[in-house]
Amino acid sequence: MRLQAAGPNLEGLIENAAVYFNVDTEDLRSASKERKISHARSVVCYLAVRKLMISCADADRALKISPSMVSKAVIKGRAVQDRKKILKDLFEP
Repeated sequence: MRLQAAGPNLEGLIENAAVYFNVDTEDLRSASKERKISHARSVVCYLAVRKLMISCADADRALKISPSMVSKAVIKGRAVQDRKKILKDLFEP
């Protein structure tokens, strides 16, 4: 059994990102290639894998996308210009 740490988690990150980027959570959980959704998903993948230390396998299950898509999205998310501001906005109450 895995204990969940207090603080930000993947579901909360997905919900906060949906509000921040003004997209539906179900759109984030799709393979949509629409620019706005793809950008938001890339940021979510980057933050989940690199900052929350969530495995790509767990992220792909939560986002309903393939593991390779998560890996590619992490790379795209790392290249986002304002990711530090986004990180602050998404994780601060």
